[in-house]
Amino acid sequence: EGADVARLTKTLAGLLAKLGFDGQKVLVLTHGVNRNAFLSSRNLQQVHVVPYGDVAPYDVLWSAQVIVEEGAFTGREAEVTEALTAARDGGPVMLPTS
Repeated sequence: EGADVARLTKTLAGLLAKLGFDGQKVLVLTHGVNRNAFLSSRNLQQVHVVPYGDVAPYDVLWSAQVIVEEGAFTGREAEVTEALTAARDGGPVMLPTS
């Protein structure tokens, strides 16, 4: 499991860098409990992952950037989740371009 978590963390760090969020406090709001997103962020001190329904005003005020998983609005899984799952499974990682 350690190698999987390291790969997930690397994928999330890469996504944040691609978005220009390196070194910033980032709040990721997920559609329900997202184990992959949580595991990928727990070694990144400036990143908090919280289910959308559990977010507190403090969480939003703490962060410099907020990423909301598409599923939090639509009830469907998001591209970020798919990218993290693909990384865990050793498949190709497709990150959103926009």
